[in-house]
Amino acid sequence: MVLHVAARENSINCAEAILSHSHSSHGKAVHVEVDALAMEHRQTPLMTAALHGNVDIVRLLVAAGADIDRQTSGCSTALIVACHYGHVDCVHALLGRCFIIGTTAASEKYRMKYDERMRTT
Repeated sequence: MVLHVAARENSINCAEAILSHSHSSHGKAVHVEVDALAMEHRQTPLMTAALHGNVDIVRLLVAAGADIDRQTSGCSTALIVACHYGHVDCVHALLGRCFIIGTTAASEKYRMKYDERMRTT
């Protein structure tokens, strides 16, 4: 869960180090799971970064292959979390990624809601 802490604290250097280095523990390679779920709310590091508005971490995790459509125990995605807390930079980063990798039905639904909200504000 160290990656969750880096995502929460906006520690880009720590997150990069975690993602880029394979560590050896008693002769065994340790793999970092970019979509590891925290026990409390079943949040991934991407969701944690989106919750706190840490756009650089969001971009890093997405580039590392984080699943942008993964859901919390309350059925929220990182995009929903970023929208809920008004983190526009994170929303843009996540929406941009949706269109790069191919739009999923869920992401398209929220993109349309976001576009509608932006037109009315």
